[in-house]
Amino acid sequence: MKTKIALLAFLAISGSSLMAASISVDMFADTAGTTSGGVLLGNGFTAYIGTYTGPSNPATTFEAIQAGFNSIGSIAFATGAAAGYDGYFNTGAIAFTDAAGVGGQAVYVHLTDGGVQNALFTGAALGTFKFDADIPNSGTASIQASNAGELTYLVGSYNPTGTSPFGGGTIELTPIPEPSMVFLSALGVFGLLRRKR
Repeated sequence: MKTKIALLAFLAISGSSLMAASISVDMFADTAGTTSGGVLLGNGFTAYIGTYTGPSNPATTFEAIQAGFNSIGSIAFATGAAAGYDGYFNTGAIAFTDAAGVGGQAVYVHLTDGGVQNALFTGAALGTFKFDADIPNSGTASIQASNAGELTYLVGSYNPTGTSPFGGGTIELTPIPEPSMVFLSALGVFGLLRRKR
């Protein structure tokens, strides 16, 4: 009897882990990621995969983007299958369950250095997150020249004539000011206005 209960418990645990949904997102074909200055993304840059519920025109700080972004996984550039190729990433399979609350929602990608340089985009080419019970419950999205121009860029942009090493365009990050810079700029403007009076 104890053996039967243990076997049923094992099958229940195994079944629940098999039911987890997953997604793989890559930018490892003919389209690369670059900074606003055209430098291929490498160490220090990360691709986050998740959902976004912030404004369609995000405020101009990293913190504002982060506040509306729900990440289910990430990968650093120049790691995984893209190791040794700056500008590219491949997440592999990122597993999640319905408890993450992303099922049926649009997939967003946030490329960032964790501060100033950012890109945030979505689109039909990235698809939506699956539910655990979907068949199949795994999704894949490959960002490449054939679809990168059709993505919606909330931050950043696509340059079809960018200098991707494999011949495609580039997704270019946009520099956004750090909160301290915004504050200092506002103080400077305030000081000028007071001086004119």
